[in-house]
Formats: sequence, C-alpha cells, structure tokens
Amino acid sequence: MDFHQTDGRQCDCRHVGRIQKIPFFNDHVSGHTDQKDNNGNDNRSDDLFHPIHGSINTGLEDKNQDKIALAKDLYLLDGPIGCWYEESMKDESKKFARWRWEMVEKQIVSRGITDPLVLEAMRTVPRHLFVSEALVDSAHGDFPLPIGEGQTISQPYIIAEMTQNLELKGHERVLEIGTGSGYQAAVLAHIVYKVYTIERNNALFLQTRKRFDTLKYYNIVTRYSDGTQGWKQESPFDAIIVTAGGHQIPAPLIDQLSMGGRLIMPVGGTFSQELIRLEKTEDGLKTTNLGGCRFVKLIGQHGWDE
Repeated sequence: MDFHQTDGRQCDCRHVGRIQKIPFFNDHVSGHTDQKDNNGNDNRSDDLFHPIHGSINTGLEDKNQDKIALAKDLYLLDGPIGCWYEESMKDESKKFARWRWEMVEKQIVSRGITDPLVLEAMRTVPRHLFVSEALVDSAHGDFPLPIGEGQTISQPYIIAEMTQNLELKGHERVLEIGTGSGYQAAVLAHIVYKVYTIERNNALFLQTRKRFDTLKYYNIVTRYSDGTQGWKQESPFDAIIVTAGGHQIPAPLIDQLSMGGRLIMPVGGTFSQELIRLEKTEDGLKTTNLGGCRFVKLIGQHGWDE
C-alpha cells in the first residue's frame, strides 16, 4: 500500500510502524524553570540573551518541531503517518507566514511604517497564536479583535505605529502597561533586550504568562498589578508603552522614564483618545500628537475608575 503526502508526492518513509492512539498535545513546551513570588510575579534575573540575534524561538515552526519530536520520541508518528503529520505542519506554518507577510505589506508598509526592526518583528511574531482558535482566520485582518475579559488585541497597524515611535535600537529595557493578549509585548521582545509588562486582569495575566512560556519568550517579565503605578523597582526604563487610554499620562510612569526615554500612550476620553508621544529631555517634557485613536480604558489609581 502506497502512502502519499497531502500534495500528492509519495512519502519518503517506507517503514510502517505501530500506530498508537495519539493524545492531545499540550502547547506548553516551556524549557525553563519558573521563578515566581507569592503574588505570581516573575523573578527572573537580568542575565538574559538578546533575542534580536535569534536566540529566542517565537514562530509556529519551532513549536511544531517540538510537537513532532515529542510524538516521534513516543513512537506515535512513526513511518508514513509521521511524514504526513510533519508535512501538514510545515504547510500550516507557510500559510501563516504568508499571511503575516501580506499583513505587513498591505496594512503597515503601505501606511508609511519604515523601521526595519518593527517590520521584521511583525513578519515573525505568530499573531494567530495570540487570539482564540475561533478567530485564527481573522487574526491578520486590519482591525482589532476581542480576547475576552472586555479587552482586545489591537489592529496590526496601530501596534506598528506605536512601536516605531518608541525609536527602539535593540538594547532597551521597555515597560508595557496592559499585557492583554501579549502580542504587543512579543513584538517588543523580538526587538529589545528585555520587556517588563503589567496586567491588572488576573485571568488574562495567567493566560498570557503561559503563552509567553509556550512560545519561549524568556526576555519578557510579567507582573499582576495596577499598571498606572508602573514598576518602580525595575525603573528607570528606556521606553514605556501604554496600551489603554487614560485622561492623562500617569505621573509615576513619567518618573520611571529614563532621561532621553520615550513614552507613548492614548490620552483623552473614555470613547476616543489622541495618541501622545512623550520624550523626557534635559529641557523638560516634549510631547507630540500622533493622531486620533480608540483604546479600552486605562483603569487604576492614576487612571479611570472601574
């Protein structure tokens, strides 16, 4: 009996091994030991490698390789069945890579985003893994998507716009307020040395921390807390990004920004805001209005009431 791959080519494998019942594969393939305190916060050291040189595996390709290797180790995908499964995973990876490329070219480059680090990050980070399974086919659309708990994953273009305006070079320590799905933090992690991200919603915090571990983003440190108070113990930060709209920029965040640092945040009312870029200089604070936007409310001591 001949076995063929999904595209009609004959599989190179000839040995038909014993086929056992294949269990559901858990995507959690983290290779490090968690170090978290009693509040669920990460306590990892600063002694991390730099992701821009390829030390971090972020794509679906690497995650699939983990699944394939695990299955073969357990003698579950031996022979032709293993060939078919591996080829189907490769085809799936190529599909999402193509969708990411089209997303960047049609939605981001066409609107004037030119930073090569930002473009490369958004071509690489698997956006479809940051939404629910039901929304995977819509993940690369030119619009925000719900992620549960009343929160959203932002439109790809607005993420690119905010990231570009931080003017990142690769060595920075960046604070993110509002982890949400984790996609913005993942884009940052592909560019900079280390990302600190704070989420006030416990359900999202736990879900996203697991996602970071699964995708091996070891240069992202998470915290469950009120983001409007920042993260004083780890300050100052070279850049700060706030992914929710407030009536003003919280004073603690300005205090925790290093000299020469950049902060970007939606500022305005509860239904619409202006995207404000703030730079901390020796001569004072310099602000630039980047245009209108609409984000969920920034809730906390220095933000809106819940």
